[in-house]
Amino acid sequence: LLQEILMGRTWRLRRRKTSRIVNVSNDPVYLELHCWLKSHGFSCQPPLKPAVFPDTGRGLQASTNIEEGDVLVTIPIDALITRDLVLHTTLPCNSLQQISHLCTQTLLSVWLLSESSKGPSSPYHPYLQSLPQAYTTPYFCTSAEQLLLPTYLLSAVTDQHQTVLSNYTSLMSRGFKTSLASFQWAWFTVNSRAVYLSRDPRFGKQKSLSEVEDSGECLALAPYLDLLNHSVDAVMSAGVDIHKSTSGYQIVTKTRIKKYSQAFINYGPHGNTKLLLEYGFFLPNNPHEGFNITIADLTEFLEISGGKVSEKIQKVDMLKSNRLD
Repeated sequence: LLQEILMGRTWRLRRRKTSRIVNVSNDPVYLELHCWLKSHGFSCQPPLKPAVFPDTGRGLQASTNIEEGDVLVTIPIDALITRDLVLHTTLPCNSLQQISHLCTQTLLSVWLLSESSKGPSSPYHPYLQSLPQAYTTPYFCTSAEQLLLPTYLLSAVTDQHQTVLSNYTSLMSRGFKTSLASFQWAWFTVNSRAVYLSRDPRFGKQKSLSEVEDSGECLALAPYLDLLNHSVDAVMSAGVDIHKSTSGYQIVTKTRIKKYSQAFINYGPHGNTKLLLEYGFFLPNNPHEGFNITIADLTEFLEISGGKVSEKIQKVDMLKSNRLD
């Protein structure tokens, strides 16, 4: 797994020495997903086709030129999976009291596990079968592999383990039964695929549990949208009905996309540490790359660099007084 992480999403493709774009739009998984989305009002305009690219793996290929200001993709509101949808329509009433106060990421994880357990009988089966069955984030490294991680990355992975275990334990205490491995898969599915949505318009102006200041609670799963890969060069806007041409959760591109090239979105100005921890890949020339520096690191540097002790103490105190520690 560690080798796959270090190679990013391109590991399997480079291993096969694949250097061309492979159209996979006729794959039964994508055909079923497309038909399911169409039943919810989806229209693939402009036309995008699932493909495997030599540098990123699975993605979406533009079948025509897409101009600046055009809608890249529109996901029908009825196809979105939100906190409100889970609480009001998809879970048994006797489950609501136990889980209604869980964080949105855990709640969506519960939904994924609940629907996945139904197999082909789930109305969301075409979407569920399009999801990856495993992830290449450092979280899933073996214990031996984790010991090879740099300290700053190992610390972050340890925090992830604690967060996942805490939410899993909370869920189990409410009577929900699943394995830790299954919960981990669901958690990272939400973690790597959810989009920001402040309110589900299907539930009117009622006060919802997702209407909080914490953006981490304003999450939604958007089928098909997770086929779009990240690029720092992509400039776009996203939201509900932000363009008059269609209605739904829209991605509007602010950069021109050439015919036959890969269509990208931008996950945000993330450094490689966050990209690797949350999504399982990194960018070789990431302009947003940065490194966390601790007080201990600075103190060690000041000791090595020499200078008066009083000056060192003054510099450290200045950082602490400005809450930079």
